[in-house]
Amino acid sequence: MGRVLSSPSTPCGWGDAWHEPGRPRMDVLLFLIPLALGMGALGLLAFLWALGNGQFDDLDGAAERILFDDPPPPPKPPCTPDPGAPN
Repeated sequence: MGRVLSSPSTPCGWGDAWHEPGRPRMDVLLFLIPLALGMGALGLLAFLWALGNGQFDDLDGAAERILFDDPPPPPKPPCTPDPGAPN
């Protein structure tokens, strides 16, 4: 059966033309918009927490530290035999 493109309740004639019965229209937005706003607020709070705890204080330190060699390890002391150990 064809769809009716005009409805007496809509002035432009497109109101219920493409809506299938039993299928929700845009009611899911009542759930998705607050969910998106809540996730954005959580992201903002996580960023502000990281900012307050000094996560972004030294942005260049690690980038410059990789360019320099590590200091050499201290030399090991000479091996001295333990007088109480068996030969």
